[in-house]
Amino acid sequence: MTEKPFKNRTIKADFCFSSRFGCGFWFLLVDYIMIIGKYNLHLHSISVHFTTSLYPVALFFLGLHYLIGDSSFRTTYFYIMILSTVSCPFSYVTGIVEWKQKFQGKRAWIYLQKIRYGIVLTILGSLCTAWYGIDPDVLSGRSVVQGMFVFMNLCVFAVTVYVGHLGGKIAFHTPQ
Repeated sequence: MTEKPFKNRTIKADFCFSSRFGCGFWFLLVDYIMIIGKYNLHLHSISVHFTTSLYPVALFFLGLHYLIGDSSFRTTYFYIMILSTVSCPFSYVTGIVEWKQKFQGKRAWIYLQKIRYGIVLTILGSLCTAWYGIDPDVLSGRSVVQGMFVFMNLCVFAVTVYVGHLGGKIAFHTPQ
């Protein structure tokens, strides 16, 4: 466990990203979130519901694009995916911090699944957003590539539902 001074007091943090990423930004971010977490502001609950609600809304606009054919729905899909992809890492970090504080970092199966699938969700969401950002014409016409793109988006939805299901299990039936 490392000790870091913060505003004339010392906090203990055993969760440090700086050794992995080579910069102090992540350590500082986790320090601030852990301090805020002691005041019970429910940052993880707020951030995770924001993020997980945006992915289905983005898919809704993607579906509207297919049904109606208006390109504005496609653009809306992209902007919502950007917002969700950018907010996903914050949600992930707050979840790790809450796990460390509330559940003492227990290595139970359910927490490890949430961590793994949280990473999968971040990667899949980022890939879908980047793919559309690089090639907006992926939604034009009917092709195998378009089918792969839609399938990836449906996988984002499925992973979102599964991670939310695990979160509900933790929130309402704390594992022993």
